Order: sequence, then C-alpha cells, then structure tokens
Amino acid sequence: MRGPLHRCRGFLFPFRHMLAEGDGVRWWMMRTTSHSGSAIPLALMLAALARQAQPVLEPPDCGADGRFEPYHPLREADVAWERRVWRVLDIADPANAALRRPVGDLPGCSGLFDLVRQAAQDGRLTVYAPADDGFDDAFRAPMTPQAMESRITALGLGEDSIVRWMLKEDWLFDRARSTMEARIIALAPMAEVRGTEGELRGYAPILWVHYPSSRALLARHAAMRRTDGERLSYEAWFAERFFSGAILKVAGMHDAAIPAVSTGLDALIRSEAERERLQRMGFDLWNH
Repeated sequence: MRGPLHRCRGFLFPFRHMLAEGDGVRWWMMRTTSHSGSAIPLALMLAALARQAQPVLEPPDCGADGRFEPYHPLREADVAWERRVWRVLDIADPANAALRRPVGDLPGCSGLFDLVRQAAQDGRLTVYAPADDGFDDAFRAPMTPQAMESRITALGLGEDSIVRWMLKEDWLFDRARSTMEARIIALAPMAEVRGTEGELRGYAPILWVHYPSSRALLARHAAMRRTDGERLSYEAWFAERFFSGAILKVAGMHDAAIPAVSTGLDALIRSEAERERLQRMGFDLWNH
C-alpha cells in the first residue's frame, strides 16, 4: 500500500466554458423573459443549459482518486547499470484484460485506447507518430487530433481493433538506494497488419504516448475494481505491474529485436531468457 506522503495529486482538467455560443444564449434569455408571466430564474435556466451542454462520457464509478507516486529523482552518477526494454502486451492474455476495458464490475467505462484517443482529441494529451519501423518512439513527430483521426480512419480501427500494446521501459540499478527499478517511458497501441490476401503479416504501433506526461490522466481513470471494492487506476495498474508481456527487444550490445532471429516458441524462450537475465542482473548488482 503506498502511503499518502509519497503520492501527489493529478492536475485538474482545464475548465471549459459550457456556453460557447454566448450571443445566442443571451438572445434566448431576453426572448424568454420578455413575455409576461414567463420569466425563468437565471440560476435554473443556466443549470438546464449546463446539463445539455456537458454530456456525461462515463459513469461516476469510472473515476479514480488521481493520486500517483512520483518517480524518485536520479543522478546520472548513481545509475550503475541501465537497459532499455521493449515488450508487447497481448490483450488476449487474461492478465491484460483491463487494457481493452476496465474489469471488475465497472460497466460502461472506457478502455485504454478510447481514453487516450478522447484525451488527444480534447487537447489534454499529446500523441506522437511512429516511424515506418514502428520503433520511432523518441517523440519527434507530434500528431494533431486531425492527423490522429485520419490515421485511425484510414486503418479502419476501433477499440476492438487494438489487439496488443507495446511498452518501452528503462531498467536501471540505482546504487544510492541499492534498487533495481523499471520505469515505463512510452506506450503504443498496436493493430494487425494484413497482406493483400488478408493474411496476417504482423502488428504495428498506431501512435506513441509519452508515459510520464500521461500519468496524471491515467491516475484519474479506473482500470479495475478489486474484490474489496477499491478502484485501481490505470497508472496504479501499470505501476504495480499487473500486466504480462513478452520482451521484444533489449537495447544492449547487439540491440536486435528477438523476432529477427527467432519466431514462435523460440521467440518466447528468448523473451523469458531476457527477462530472467534482467532480474538476475539486479540481484547481482545488489549483492555487489
């Protein structure tokens, strides 16, 4: 359980004016109150307009407390060892079901892709375009909401079209705290790539999300409800590593993606070997 002293509250969403067409509203107010006996109290009228102008996108139970634990500050001199890791989370895996939509008696709540898409449309989140190889996650090409929607429409994608997510994370050993730590750097929803005859060619990222910039947003939306009724946010779901995924690539001496040298069961075995090597490295450094 993370203590409140080690958490910080997420930022509030920017306030939006619900009455966008001010002149038209004022004209309607004057017209409504000009007839004798038909005057409407200003407060009641504004409340009615607010209810019409502010649609409820999700049920109240979809929210979370908005708190998250900030990353511990790091000095470069304290990083004794570091590796950059790309891993793929398959939504078909029951451990990753919350990526499609929240689990545990949270009906009507948005899944992660719809949440990211809506936030980008509203200007609350910046998403970035991938390169042709899909690994251009250096956040060099921000996408406008229009560009994002054009790409999604061109690919014919919906929430159920997202079958995988790619994570980029930094594994590092902090000698000041004698701690091995994995920090998520980026997220990318992935869709199937089909050939001209409909055959499956692979999976490709649609866009990239800078994870540290999105933590406040993800901390305010529930990913699951525990058996005791507590709602766990998407940020907490990632922070507590409820997901399950296979390592796709490790930036090291060879810097090669696993599928380039092996496929199927061989790729899975190599992925598990990389995971064990990362964990073993943390143990060795801690003892050293």
